[in-house]
Amino acid sequence: MAPVKMLLIEDDPGDADLLWELLSEEKHFAFVVEWADRLKKGLTYLAQGGIDVVLLDLSLPDSHGMTTFTTVNIHAPNVPIVVLTGFDDETLALEAVRLGAQDYLVKGQVDGKMIARVARYAIERKRAEEALRESEARFRSAFDHAAIGMALVATDGRWLKVNSAFCETVGFTESELLRMTFQDLTHPDDLPTNLGYFYQLLSGDLQYYHLEKRYVHKLGHDVWVRDSASVVWNVQQQPLYIVAQIQDITRRKHVEEELAHRLEELARSNTELEQFAYVASHDLQEPLRMVASYTQLLERRYKGRLDDDASEFIGYAVDGVMRMQQLINDLLSYARVGKRGKQFEPTNCETVLADTLVDLQAAVKESNARITHDPLPTVMADAPQLRQVFQNLIGNAIKFRSNAPLHIHVSAVRQGAEWVFSVRDNGIGIDAEYAERIFIIFQRLHGREQYMGTGIGLAICKKIVERHGGRIWVEGQSGQGSTFYFTIPATGGQRPRMIW
Repeated sequence: MAPVKMLLIEDDPGDADLLWELLSEEKHFAFVVEWADRLKKGLTYLAQGGIDVVLLDLSLPDSHGMTTFTTVNIHAPNVPIVVLTGFDDETLALEAVRLGAQDYLVKGQVDGKMIARVARYAIERKRAEEALRESEARFRSAFDHAAIGMALVATDGRWLKVNSAFCETVGFTESELLRMTFQDLTHPDDLPTNLGYFYQLLSGDLQYYHLEKRYVHKLGHDVWVRDSASVVWNVQQQPLYIVAQIQDITRRKHVEEELAHRLEELARSNTELEQFAYVASHDLQEPLRMVASYTQLLERRYKGRLDDDASEFIGYAVDGVMRMQQLINDLLSYARVGKRGKQFEPTNCETVLADTLVDLQAAVKESNARITHDPLPTVMADAPQLRQVFQNLIGNAIKFRSNAPLHIHVSAVRQGAEWVFSVRDNGIGIDAEYAERIFIIFQRLHGREQYMGTGIGLAICKKIVERHGGRIWVEGQSGQGSTFYFTIPATGGQRPRMIW
């Protein structure tokens, strides 16, 4: 350990020699003493730096009393000072300590051990004081210049200290706030909750709390804030004050309220649209069945008895009615995805695929399709709707086949928290620019004379997959086949129903 470098400012050579002898008796105290017999000389030593502690006599030829101490303290504020004087005056001792002296020793009442101990303690206390001052300076700087509101709050709710950001948030000046309490600013509807947290904090039941609440601005409007508070305790574990961080979240709250309002309107609009589509489609069925029946009756009864134009016109009418019926049925299926969906339950996808292929066996046989699959998992799903997804995707692969022997492969791979299913074919494929458009209702890439259909099938798949909390997309190239992917969460519990 480096020796303690002491500066003794003492005009009496005898007292200086005595101090040296006393300290020399302390074998475990390493020290170096610089001696100055005048204040001016002592200040010169201090200006050179490197002094750890000053031992100061108050009565010098060029200075006397507390003026001596004050002068040294001003010239070397970071160096601890121990008064070592012949004045055994308690009032003077208290005054010296009040002004910053680390200790007050009286000549003739001390020994080397005491002086060494006091010197060490003085140095450590000074270091601790400096560290505390630096910490307080950093806190003050962070407090005053924080981008959000900062405040110190008394245990009765009075504002003890506030920064400029908080003043801007509530519109009051610092002097105005220091005459108020947080209860004065808090919105009446939020005050009971705020007080509950506040008292729990003071009682020690809470270490901290975060609360979204409203303050009433000086101009009268509400200001939403996020109040984060913690308590500072004294050594007796009694609460001293509360430190509060206050962030203005008014803009976020307004955005949330607007978003909630729009979501509510959207949900209501979707419900009304779904109901309209269902009712309209259902109510159109009966008159359409009547038109279809009489048109088909007309075709059978007068077949061969009318000219070619009349027969052609009847054929157009029958075809139009049949297409309208298919369109309405598909529209009903689309509306029923959200309206008549069942609760999710463990669903074996192997079984679902097998049932789907039974439904499609005629189309599979006609197209000579070869359908293979990897092992498929059990997931939480609405089985009939999952079956409809497989049916639409496999049915499309059959419909949009090329001249090559058709091969369709179904697989599923676990990726994190979801299963990724795929239905791959070697059909006509699809250009990447249409990869999103095909999932929009009534969107078709081919004319009706090429491929039959209403353009609703993939939109139904998308709606079903999204109801299950997944997503659906397609990859492929024109003339090189395509692969449709969709995901199902790999969870063991029921996912919440989504509103359509």
